[in-house]
Amino acid sequence: MPPRRALAALVLCAALPARADELRAPPESQPAAEPELELGDADFGPVVQIEKVVVTGNDVTNEKLIRRALLVTEGERLRSGDPRFRASRFRVLALGFFRDVQLELQKGTQRGAIVLTVHVVERETLVLNRIDLGTSDETRLWFGLDIGATNLFGSGVAVSAAAVYATAPRLDGGTPQLGLRLRIADQAIGGTPLGAHATALYDDASEAVGTRALGYRRVGGSGGLSFDLSARTYVSADLRVEAVHAGGTPPPQIDGGDSRLLTLALGLDYDTRSDPILPADGQRLVAVVQAGGVAIGSDYDELKLHLRWEGWAEVARRNILSLHLDFGLLAGGAPLFDRFYVGDINPLLSDRKLDLVVSTRPTFDILGRGADAIRYGDVEIAGAVEYDYQLFRGKKTIYGGDLFFGVGIFYLGSRDDLRPDLWFNAGLRLDTAIGLVEISVANVVGRLPL
Repeated sequence: MPPRRALAALVLCAALPARADELRAPPESQPAAEPELELGDADFGPVVQIEKVVVTGNDVTNEKLIRRALLVTEGERLRSGDPRFRASRFRVLALGFFRDVQLELQKGTQRGAIVLTVHVVERETLVLNRIDLGTSDETRLWFGLDIGATNLFGSGVAVSAAAVYATAPRLDGGTPQLGLRLRIADQAIGGTPLGAHATALYDDASEAVGTRALGYRRVGGSGGLSFDLSARTYVSADLRVEAVHAGGTPPPQIDGGDSRLLTLALGLDYDTRSDPILPADGQRLVAVVQAGGVAIGSDYDELKLHLRWEGWAEVARRNILSLHLDFGLLAGGAPLFDRFYVGDINPLLSDRKLDLVVSTRPTFDILGRGADAIRYGDVEIAGAVEYDYQLFRGKKTIYGGDLFFGVGIFYLGSRDDLRPDLWFNAGLRLDTAIGLVEISVANVVGRLPL
């Protein structure tokens, strides 16, 4: 078998589930009917008082995490059709710890009182976040693994570790590349709205600049706090501290010798998705502003804004349309690895692997506007439309599967020179016990020197 075909087969095998017959939906795996309480009208039904909230099925997960996600509480008086019941179900699903959540109302001990029972079905806690394996004209081989536990010992604490190795670029001065990450996060410390998170990083990079590869090394990390403003919205604040070393001739936007990078970031996340893996409705808005400079002890001045909005709507049974919008703006002398990179925007190209560039293949310049000359930019604007068809929803190792097709356009470059290009993608997404698996055109094209 030719080497390229062999590698393509290997990529597909890594993405496929262990048992192909699990792709077929079992008889009971039709989309679950909505609970009777999801009437969606705050004025519908009699006024009731929640006498007690009972949580079942949480063999591992701390009950406090579930109760905190609910939008209704014990002792509260409301109508039985209040839409907060439905929203509570989606909020518990959005935690990412459960593959199914159902709410049930039962009579209480007194007239007008009810017992709210929350039934949850837990996911596996060990998750394979990503497998990286590919080749390009620049890099003979790269491979990596990102694995973690999203709900360690049922505490709600998430931990993960990632590593990527790439052989030396086929350029003068090229050396092997290595990236490492270690992450930990608790989104609800002691069951409160306050969360904390931290990431440690190490990168030994060999950046392609023209016909040469120029190296630099990053050591440091970031950490911060988050706070839930509501059941669907949280804000975060982060501090990043890194030591950067570039020997010899440094890549552009990176100081030679030893330098320091310090940034402060503020973020906002608003999430109403019906499911964090394969959503059928809802929306998500993520906004981050990041700043660094001499005032806080950094050798790099930068101001970075990144906004992303996504919305999903079920236009017919099992048929979902979604819109995805993205905007980024960068000012000042940000280091190269903080700039917007074409491979992170165009899914048909290899993205950065833990901030390491493994391919210099340009975008395809379908519109003929010279986009293939742009690798990095200070401005990026992107939009995409996607159609999804729900194949099945199940309760075994594979919880759900969607066919999808998407098209998008993006602009990348400077404020005075933005160049557009198009992309498309199609394939199959599977929600599995170990995480999301995607088998798509982009996954193959981005891993081969086509």
